[in-house]
Amino acid sequence: MRSRHRSSTPLILTLLVCIGAVAPPESRGTEQSLATTFSVGPNGALALQLPEAWKPKIKKFEAKKEGNAGLALNFKSPEPAGWAVLFSGFWNYNSPRRFSADELKAQVAGLSATYADQTAEPSPEVREIRGDGVTGYFISMTDKVPKPSEYEYLSQGVVRVGEMTIAFTVLSNGNREPTLGKALSMLSTAKFTRE
Repeated sequence: MRSRHRSSTPLILTLLVCIGAVAPPESRGTEQSLATTFSVGPNGALALQLPEAWKPKIKKFEAKKEGNAGLALNFKSPEPAGWAVLFSGFWNYNSPRRFSADELKAQVAGLSATYADQTAEPSPEVREIRGDGVTGYFISMTDKVPKPSEYEYLSQGVVRVGEMTIAFTVLSNGNREPTLGKALSMLSTAKFTRE
């Protein structure tokens, strides 16, 4: 039998949300981002909006004779085999080359052939990433038979951020969308400048 007594809980929650005492469901648990700038080469800077809990391991390199500089950022979840995000950025400060959108798309389209025998998707869709000064593409794939020590989902792509080119990989188990969404948001809002 159903009770005729009506709960006042929905009304109270609505009032609390309206006065700002309780966050609405869609904003609960949203992670803050931190503006972080990484130096690249002698006078380059890559600015990213990092999710607050993401702490990168950073590697830098420079080949002064050729004028090449790079930055590798590796992020991993605190849980074993949860997710990993890898960014590898390259910049030639002597003669910067901006890859065209078509060149970037062709590079990413070629990635699907590399994994064809391992993925559930016969031909993954090449998807675009856009932002202010950012152009790129990526594909997402599912491992047909992931081993216990491997990741089930893989997304890979390449973006151009100003004069810098960044190749990226997002690996995850379980729901891939939160990690992939955060990584794509970081890339689409990235800025590269000469200091």
